[in-house]
Amino acid sequence: MGASLLVVTLNQPHSQGYTKVYFESDVFPRVEPNRTYELAFLIESHEEGVSTYVYTVYLDNSSIETGKVTLNPGDIQRVQFSFSIDAVNYSERVLLDETRVLRVNGSSDVVGAPRAYGIDLTRFNLTGDDLIHVLENFPLMYVANGTSIIVNTTDGTSISDVSRRKDGDRLIEVHREFNLTRDGDGYVISLRTLKVEYVPHPVEIRVVVVSSSGEKYSLRALLEAGG
Repeated sequence: MGASLLVVTLNQPHSQGYTKVYFESDVFPRVEPNRTYELAFLIESHEEGVSTYVYTVYLDNSSIETGKVTLNPGDIQRVQFSFSIDAVNYSERVLLDETRVLRVNGSSDVVGAPRAYGIDLTRFNLTGDDLIHVLENFPLMYVANGTSIIVNTTDGTSISDVSRRKDGDRLIEVHREFNLTRDGDGYVISLRTLKVEYVPHPVEIRVVVVSSSGEKYSLRALLEAGG
């Protein structure tokens, strides 16, 4: 549990007294989708007379609750509200974007070599590490013993592979794109690796309170999100 950032703003005391507005606790939940959370804030009046307060609670940029309370001097009003989110929003950051290009004169030099490295070409749906090993080391394959090979050396070919893994609340996504095009008697091969990190955005809770004398008070908390 915790808030990644908490900012509390209160107006300075004025000649007729003062009002305090604050969250009930400085400990905030870690927010996950499709769960309901409850928080509370307090309005504490030290004005000289009766004061009315209008409050609005915001979840990110949307108003989720409004209300009005009237307090005598010395009164404290606790206001509880609930909220939930449907999904976690993520920001995207590119960690690696690399493209390697090479020219190959022909496929005759690699005939038979994959098996020596433990790559079984009878596996049609190579993915993950096996696929990348084949693409990086033996991008040009051949047809032998009735085996269908993933690369079409006549018309060219394009293969993509995507892997995902969780690192705490972060999502790491790796895209690999292999392209082969014919170029005269040889081939041009490119292998692009794109690694992207997705980091969850915090959830913003904001409370705005306006008194009958026109004073404005605001509370703001950024809550960690995940799940």
